[in-house]
This record gives sequence, C-alpha cells and structure tokens, in this order.
Amino acid sequence: MELTQEDVLQILRIMDESDYGELHLRMGELKLDINKNGHPGAIHQEQALQISEPGNVPEPVQEPVPPPPLDSASPKASETQEEADTAGLVPIKSPMMGTFYRSPKPGDPAFVEEGQVVDEETTICIIEVMKLFSTIHAEMKGRIVKICANDSELVEFDQVLFLIEPETDRKEG
Repeated sequence: MELTQEDVLQILRIMDESDYGELHLRMGELKLDINKNGHPGAIHQEQALQISEPGNVPEPVQEPVPPPPLDSASPKASETQEEADTAGLVPIKSPMMGTFYRSPKPGDPAFVEEGQVVDEETTICIIEVMKLFSTIHAEMKGRIVKICANDSELVEFDQVLFLIEPETDRKEG
C-alpha cells in the first residue's frame, strides 16, 4: 500500500484533532513521524513532521497555513463565490474532523432534508471519528437551506456542513 499526499494530509488532520502528541507510522520502506510540539487541539502545528522514503531527505513542515481542502469542490474552495448567495444564512460548521453521516445507519432516512424546519434540539447529522459517533444538533430554530457536505465523506474541522435560514420573531406579509 502506498500513501498519497492526500493520505498524509488526512493523517495530519486527524492527528491535529486528537489529544496525542506523537505518531510513528511504518509501512514497508515508508516512515512517518509526527510530533505536534504544541497544545492539544491547536490547528495545524505539525512542527516536527518527518517523512522518510528511500532517496528522500526528511524535511520539517514549516507552513503556518492549513493544508489545502481534500478536493477543489469542497465548501472552503468556493467560499468567496458563495458568500453573496449565503447572505443572511447561518452556517453550521463541523466541530471536528471526521466522517459525515446524514442518517443514523445505511438505508435509514436522513436526519434532515433541504427545506426542513429545525429547532435547537433537532439532530442534523452524525460525525464519526475513530469509531466514536458524535450527534450534531441544529442549535437554532430555522430552515435548512443547503446541505453542504456529502454523506459518508470526510469533513474538516470548521467546514460548513449546513446553511440555515434563521427563524425570525416577526411575521412577514
């Protein structure tokens, strides 16, 4: 099995979200050593990353910027383009990196659909990290305008999952 750059970025994101300080991975001739050297939960502080492959010299990662999104179609890649379309909408963002699920189990109906009215207690999705499932609630009254993440796909910390039109107290019309 060969690790791609995307695989390494996913490992870094998972490591960043964990409470672990170090990771040592050996796969055949590949050696991956990660040491956060920072506070747990700090975003993207891979200060001592070493990737050793035959013929390559390990180099530390010194970029203070987060790694690029997993694919160019992710919400972060088109954020500026969508800002005008989302005026007045409230984003519900992922509180962690993990796998996004729209339903409680395969074959079951989704927790919510676009156009559905929700309240603070409405379960809108589940995010799974290392076989631990976290239930995510809407935490506000409103209507789901857009579901921004795809079912069973990896989502990043702070990635927009849903856009909600908040309920207003005043009646229009």
